[in-house]
Amino acid sequence: FDHPGRSGQAGAIVLVWGLTRRGPRRWVFAVSGAAMVLLAASNTAYLSAAAGTCVVAVAWGMTRIGPLSRWARIGVPLVGLAGLAIVVVGANTGLTGRTSVWPTYVSLWQGSVWTGVGESGIGQAIASGQLPRWAYHAHNSWLDLLVRNGALALIAGMTAMIAAVVVAWGSAMRRRIAPLALIVTL
Repeated sequence: FDHPGRSGQAGAIVLVWGLTRRGPRRWVFAVSGAAMVLLAASNTAYLSAAAGTCVVAVAWGMTRIGPLSRWARIGVPLVGLAGLAIVVVGANTGLTGRTSVWPTYVSLWQGSVWTGVGESGIGQAIASGQLPRWAYHAHNSWLDLLVRNGALALIAGMTAMIAAVVVAWGSAMRRRIAPLALIVTL
């Protein structure tokens, strides 16, 4: 992977996938994924891993914990996730300057609303000094998709994500939590 954000995300997926497995595979995947997340040291990966783990914990709590109320089984993991989000984002409210490039990305998108400006449009913005050299990505996946490929691609991506959530939710209702946990991790 060319960036710790990508390797951290891959680690988060491996970790959450491992938590939904049984037997020795659970430990191999979970430990490997956790190591990847920790070595990448990516805030996004931390939050993704925590969100997916939270889904697994809620599902586990809904089916296995006895005397706690339903709200406690859901609330405790969610409070933990919220606490982690506050710690990670609170320490870096400006997201290391990443949000500063978003208005420029929106401005680029307005030049080609439906099909986007592509890699070359972003490259030209960097070459002209409109964007800093490190801003070869919008640091927001949806915004990057919109600017790079246009509104049509964003609509297709959101449609695919909504369809995936619907299918994953149906699986979760049948006590198969892995699809929903992985979608939440993504």
